Amino acid sequence: MTLVTAVLLVLGVLLVGIGMLDESSGDRDLPVMALGVLALIAGGVLQVWSRRRP
Repeated sequence: MTLVTAVLLVLGVLLVGIGMLDESSGDRDLPVMALGVLALIAGGVLQVWSRRRP
């Protein structure tokens, strides 16, 4: 696992967690959760891409 992949993983989990904890207005903070999901997807794509590279 590269450093960039690890950073994207941690960032994604934190953003999704922060988005789920924000219940002050009654609904979740969807833009923050969407950024977290995008960071997780980018980390997964980067991980697969780095393994296929010779």
